[in-house]
Amino acid sequence: MRYPADTTRPTARLLFTRASPLGVAVLAATLLLVACRDFRDLTGGGSGGVSGHAVDLPDARPVEAGASGGASEGGSPGSRLGAGGGGASGGVSARPRRDAGSGGSVGATNGAEGGTAGKRAADASPEPDASDGSIDGAASGGGASIAAKCDPSSAFGPVTRLDSLNNQMYSTGSVFMDGDIAYFGAQRSENSDWEMFSAVGDPKADSFQIAHLLANVNTPDDEGGPILSSDGLTLFFNSSPKGQKSSSVYYAKRKSRADDFTEPQPLASLGSFGSLGVDSISPEGTTIYLEASTSPGNQDLFQAKSGASGVFGAPTPIDELNTVHDEFGIVISSDGLTVYFATTRENYGGGNIWVAHRAHVDAPFADLRPVTELNSIYVDAPTWLSPDGCTLYVIRGHNNAYWMNVARRTPPTAP
Repeated sequence: MRYPADTTRPTARLLFTRASPLGVAVLAATLLLVACRDFRDLTGGGSGGVSGHAVDLPDARPVEAGASGGASEGGSPGSRLGAGGGGASGGVSARPRRDAGSGGSVGATNGAEGGTAGKRAADASPEPDASDGSIDGAASGGGASIAAKCDPSSAFGPVTRLDSLNNQMYSTGSVFMDGDIAYFGAQRSENSDWEMFSAVGDPKADSFQIAHLLANVNTPDDEGGPILSSDGLTLFFNSSPKGQKSSSVYYAKRKSRADDFTEPQPLASLGSFGSLGVDSISPEGTTIYLEASTSPGNQDLFQAKSGASGVFGAPTPIDELNTVHDEFGIVISSDGLTVYFATTRENYGGGNIWVAHRAHVDAPFADLRPVTELNSIYVDAPTWLSPDGCTLYVIRGHNNAYWMNVARRTPPTAP
């Protein structure tokens, strides 16, 4: 996905995106929750804030209404970043409350050691040289298609916050896992740009070290929604120019996992859309899944395939998943047969997670249904599914406050 919908950011597939009437519904739902006694604090302040009321996001960090915030008129996420979406200012500006630190950033600074450099050095095995301009590399998650170990029809367990990363940032966006390294978009303070980071950790324990700003790929614009080819050598992401409610897809390469990515280039072969963002990539790296704003007030899901040259062609809509409502944040399973995505078609809170299946990779998706155990009254959207199908990372939040979460299935026991 793009970044979370935020009233001061352009709409883009960074985490969430675009302006729509959904933000009004989200704000209304939030205000109705003010009286609930089990909510945490959210203090009013600044112009247009909700003054003097205690409000909270279940399953999210405490936040407080700040100055010049905004109940976004576009509460619908729409991109793998973590900021985005235009909207009317003067509503609820969600701001994480901290006991220490300034600007909402705890340790996620330029040059943070955090163990990332050491991990990358350990991964410095020789890799093919990808300097010829082609976009190579099999899909996300580590190589060829891996048979799912968890039944895709089985339920996920509770959605829990990934606070070892959330607590380092003001707001966090989509996360992509490459082994024990998390790549994600985030905003370090209320008024900072959306940038891309990496952090080494123990995914099974949901514990990550200090985040490290990715070199060469961040600019004064907003970047986010990172995904990697399975060999780890090609990074796809979304960039949104300041002051514009649009995003475009970029890519960058490196020679090995120990190296930094080179200067990014636009993925121009995808053509021109009002706003376009990359969400997922197939296991063999020949299909990318995207979200695009095809007309004012509508966002749909697309796919683009590459030929023998490795160049991706023009995106085509995934008609069986799209509606007159918004669809975004599409994530494909390692066998290509199951897809998770977010949609506003039932409008519970600006977007909820649905799932669909197909019999083989050339068949249309069918059996669409909401994944009820993953959804809340807020915006929920998937960002990364493990190759075994057992772990799903999810973004949850509303307005301009979003956090990374994780849900797991229990793998079947061996006979």
